Amino acid sequence: MKKVYYSFVLVLMTLMSMNVLADTPIKLDVDDASRIRVKVNYSPIENIKNGVNELTVPQYGSVQIEAKDGSYLTRVYKTNKDGEAVEQSISNLTSCNIYLTDADKNLKFTVKSRVLADARTASCTVKVDDATKVKLERYESHTVVSLQNGENTVKYIPNVEKTLIIGNANNGDAPLYKVTLDGTEVESSGNQ
Repeated sequence: MKKVYYSFVLVLMTLMSMNVLADTPIKLDVDDASRIRVKVNYSPIENIKNGVNELTVPQYGSVQIEAKDGSYLTRVYKTNKDGEAVEQSISNLTSCNIYLTDADKNLKFTVKSRVLADARTASCTVKVDDATKVKLERYESHTVVSLQNGENTVKYIPNVEKTLIIGNANNGDAPLYKVTLDGTEVESSGNQ
């Protein structure tokens, strides 16, 4: 009988010492729900609204925030227990993955977004002779610009979209003949 009690006590101690898997509740404060998509562990969350949304994330799960077409994320941050804003990393202006721990329980994450067209207040002119052979992309947002033969006005977000990538429309084609910036020839990189 002692062995039965000993085994029972051992099982009971083992069960009590295990970490209980607990969900992590968070608050997601969204400035404009029409501009973003939210997922928990890559599963879409419906009915996200402007303002504070309460989400329950499985332990050690993640939250994905994605800008919808025509929008971009300007800032994503969490307010820690000391009231300080802790910035979250945004990729390509359009996505943010937040990996949660127990320390994030009941914290507020804030999402700020904008419409790309409204933010693109600066522009430059790109002149091409054969648009079918040229690809133009805004590097920071990874958005491709549709080109036509002749002059094209390319809008961009000042101090954010700082780099234009000009290359072959088809990677297998011959390199571009010449690229100039204000009349000065630009050196190619990557055989483009």
